[in-house]
Amino acid sequence: MRRIVIAAAAIAASAGLLGASAAAAAPSKAPIQPNQYFNGLVNGKSKDATILMACPGPVGGLGHPVAGQYVSVEGPLSSGEGFTGKAKSIDATLEFNSPSSTPIHLATFRYYHEPGPISTELKLPCEGSGAVVFNPVLGGEKARATKVSVTFVNIAV
Repeated sequence: MRRIVIAAAAIAASAGLLGASAAAAAPSKAPIQPNQYFNGLVNGKSKDATILMACPGPVGGLGHPVAGQYVSVEGPLSSGEGFTGKAKSIDATLEFNSPSSTPIHLATFRYYHEPGPISTELKLPCEGSGAVVFNPVLGGEKARATKVSVTFVNIAV
């Protein structure tokens, strides 16, 4: 019995140390400033991201994003896909691969590494693709937006 208690204490201590080091490794929130490189992220990915959808209806319909998904901006970086120019904030907008659809505003960021939730109230395609565009707000002619391609995946059965 004593060995089990000691082993459990060692495992708990190790877990605490791992948790502390993981927290220390997380990037800190920093304000978005002019003349900085950045990347946009969808669910932590800067390329080929997935947005999980709950769509109980027929194939090809609309549904709601599953809870817990987010968009964010990583930076400042020494190089990146996007450049703030004069901007101190960045808009994230979802665009679809359909000329008739209207882009949907997801979030406005004033800080790097601050997740913006993808609202479960949105009505989005149950399947297909699109892109989240991260565009510097009033960045001027030197600003450069970046896009993250997304695929909508229906997880409802």
